[in-house]
Amino acid sequence: MGVGMGQAIAGALVNPNPGCVFVAGDSAFGFSGMEFEVVCRYQLPVVVVIINNNGIGALNPDDFMGLSGTDDRLNYPAKSLTPACRYEGYATAMGATGVFVDNADDLERAFKAAVSTKPFKPTIINCMISTTASRGKPAAPPFAKVGKL
Repeated sequence: MGVGMGQAIAGALVNPNPGCVFVAGDSAFGFSGMEFEVVCRYQLPVVVVIINNNGIGALNPDDFMGLSGTDDRLNYPAKSLTPACRYEGYATAMGATGVFVDNADDLERAFKAAVSTKPFKPTIINCMISTTASRGKPAAPPFAKVGKL
């Protein structure tokens, strides 16, 4: 987990037209996401789709937001990430395109827009999904159109 950004960079260098699509969870992106700066610096054709559920087995974000102070938040599980982190802001800070989506229709529109330009332009699509969905059985996010994603 976490090696995909380097592989996306390599894929974009080997196949620059149209480029590379990299799909990762928010935890995996966290391991190597700073490499997106390399994508932006060299204007590599990489589209990143982050499936954001606030971490590995994250708790309800409302529980986190109700905590006050460092001591309370240090008791929150380390594998849970900042609730509703806006990763697309990282893209815009680097001069790239950043898009936040929280439903299947917006994800489809954002993805089509990102891959419509050839070669691709550096883009992060931050796709917020349920943070409390069961991970014990295969399931699509509640807003997903089965067969459309």
